[in-house]
Amino acid sequence: WQMREISKYTEFPVGVAAIPVKSSSISSNTAVFKDCFFALRTSPHQKRDQIALKYLMKAESLKALAKESVGGFPMVKSADETYLETLRDSKLSAYVDSIEEGRNRTVNVPYSTYYNQVDQRINQKMSTWITGGMSAHDFVDFMQETMVKGMNGQL
Repeated sequence: WQMREISKYTEFPVGVAAIPVKSSSISSNTAVFKDCFFALRTSPHQKRDQIALKYLMKAESLKALAKESVGGFPMVKSADETYLETLRDSKLSAYVDSIEEGRNRTVNVPYSTYYNQVDQRINQKMSTWITGGMSAHDFVDFMQETMVKGMNGQL
C-alpha cells in the first residue's frame, strides 16, 4: 500500500505519526525500506527501463543488497521528491513536511535470515493493536522483544 492511495479511499481523517520507541532516550527514526521500482510509461527509454527493472528484481540483486544489510532498495532522491509532491494534493498535504523530516532521519533495516520472521510476527500483532486488542505500550514492548530475539537468531 501507499499512503497516497489510502488517503483516496478513506472517509475518516488520515495522519502521520513518528514510529514509536520504547525509551525516551532513543529518537524515532524511519527505516530505510523502499520495496518497489517502477518506470513511467512516458519514459523516453522504455526498453532500457524494462531491462533495468528485470535485473533489479533478480535474486542476485536482492542477495547483493542483503549482503550489505540493506532490506529494500536504494532510492533516487528525485523520485522521493516526486512522491512527496504527489502527497501535496492529497489528504496528507498537511503532513508532507513531517514525512520529509522522517525521510531525513533514516536508519538501514538490519537484514538477516530472521528478518522475514520478525517482519511477519510484528505485522500480525499490529492488527491486534490497531483493533484495540492491546495498548500501544504493549505493542512497542512486543516489537522490541521480537526484533531483539530475531536479530539474535532466537525465533
